Amino acid sequence: MPEGDDESTVGPAIAEPDWVPPAGVPRQRRPTRLVWSDAQEDPVGHAVSQAGNFLTVSRDQIFEVARHHVGRSFELVTSQSAMRCDHLAKLARAMLNARNAAGRVLADGFDRLADDHEKELVLALAQRVPLPGTSELVLVGRALQLAGICLCSMNSIPLSRCPCLIDIVSVDGHRLVRSLLSQGRSDWRALADLVPEPA
Repeated sequence: MPEGDDESTVGPAIAEPDWVPPAGVPRQRRPTRLVWSDAQEDPVGHAVSQAGNFLTVSRDQIFEVARHHVGRSFELVTSQSAMRCDHLAKLARAMLNARNAAGRVLADGFDRLADDHEKELVLALAQRVPLPGTSELVLVGRALQLAGICLCSMNSIPLSRCPCLIDIVSVDGHRLVRSLLSQGRSDWRALADLVPEPA
């Protein structure tokens, strides 16, 4: 990193605008100054840092809410020693992918419809009625990812090696990690509404 740059500045690499000199002084372009973004250069590392800080403060609150929603099973899973969340990560991603598969089935069927009135009916239903079970699949998938991150954290496994966290960052974007942890300490029903970053 160039000397004198502020490492804490977050944002894309940009060039500062041209400097306007006083009257009578020849106009010169100022040298380009790069602004570095930890999130862009290392999204997993950025998410690990945020998750670690968040769990330090909020893990007890997440566990309290978990007991309310799923009883002691969350606590029993996350208290297993020397375990990592590999299996939870795979199952969670399978459930999230199943939701997308249901949407693809609808889209494929829609493409085969020849009649405009049939297409209009399908669009009206899709806008007003969620596909059966899709929000529940997302809710359970996100809850499993939350449990996985807590499991690794409880077992002192570096979050940079947490399969659930790495999966979220690589598929959904690093911002969803913080959204997941934040929502995990309040109403889990809203986990189904978390929106991944656009590709």
